[in-house]
Amino acid sequence: MSDNESAKVRYQNGASENFIPTTHTYIDIDREKAINAKFLITKDKMNNIPSRINLELPGSLSRGALIQLDVIMNNLYDRPICFASSNPSVTGLGLRNYLQNEGMIIKFTPTGYPDPSGLEAMNSDDMYGQVMKYDFGKIKENDILLDEHTMISYINIKQAIANLALFYAVRNQVDTANKLLDHLYNNIPVSKMPPNYVDLPALQAAELVKNAKYIKLLSNSIFENSTSTMDWLTNPSNLKNVSPYQDEIRYNLSALSNLKDIVGRSGDSTLTNKINQKFKGYESALMVNLTQ
Repeated sequence: MSDNESAKVRYQNGASENFIPTTHTYIDIDREKAINAKFLITKDKMNNIPSRINLELPGSLSRGALIQLDVIMNNLYDRPICFASSNPSVTGLGLRNYLQNEGMIIKFTPTGYPDPSGLEAMNSDDMYGQVMKYDFGKIKENDILLDEHTMISYINIKQAIANLALFYAVRNQVDTANKLLDHLYNNIPVSKMPPNYVDLPALQAAELVKNAKYIKLLSNSIFENSTSTMDWLTNPSNLKNVSPYQDEIRYNLSALSNLKDIVGRSGDSTLTNKINQKFKGYESALMVNLTQ
């Protein structure tokens, strides 16, 4: 460890600490131990276990990243190494290609690289079994109020199920994808949680399996939800106070852009034209080009 400030990384709060100046590291994998661990490799990937995985770090190796990698190294064959699906620290560890979606968590695995379709690796069969027996409680009853914390939990659940439906839709497993869409929106009806950008994977799944019911329901709901938010944010009387809402602007513009691509593939020229008209209004209000 060095006391030389030039050998330290400095953070926004003024603090500094030592770091290892490298963006490359690796973990050697013992094939026999990986198989015997039972939890590290899924059955369909037993023949694809690498002898070494290379981690590409986005920046230098900080103490926090080193500690997390040390936890992985020393527990690799003893217990599953899992992260919350929303954990931002995973990106800083260079683990993008070695993670497998398990639903509400992501698990480290040497064979977790994305599949050829570009979707993240998923333990799909186990996830499907868990999802189909999940008890949603009384969320769809009219006298149940969903507070902010409950909404956040169910947003994560919606996203996990929508991604799973898309996973099966990409593989042309139409019946399974449709069952997941029915299960999702029968238990979390749009009347309780109006669709937004979180529901885009479900809309993509519906488009792939040509489920007209959910294409119409989700595309119209996402359009109405995103444009109502953007209409408020770009209203002249609100523009001067819009700075704290940059994330909302970005999310909703991205949702509308993705929605336009999806409905364009499904042949809905009417909704495509509506989105283009909305974009023109938002371009004028925000003084940006949204159609490039």
